[in-house]
Amino acid sequence: MFAIDGPRCPVKIFKEYLARRPPEMASADSPLYLASIVKPSSHIWFKKQPPGKNSLGSFMKSMSEAAGLSGKHTNHSVRRTMISTLRKENVEPLNIIAIAG
Repeated sequence: MFAIDGPRCPVKIFKEYLARRPPEMASADSPLYLASIVKPSSHIWFKKQPPGKNSLGSFMKSMSEAAGLSGKHTNHSVRRTMISTLRKENVEPLNIIAIAG
């Protein structure tokens, strides 16, 4: 990822996300994915709670629709593709397990 000019700069968006987390989540070992506050009343947009199972299950569907991808894309199918790609690249099995869980 690299910085680009304009409102869609991924680095700028990531820094904005970090600024919108609760103050106690500022350390490097805090979880990256947090639940959003539906109607935030301050500059904090996220709460110290992981996203729910239903939210996680719909992420991939929403992202693939927004990207205009055809076919069915689920969290499982993307995980499977990632593991297959890592195997083709001769990544050690223990490293694949560490990455994919």
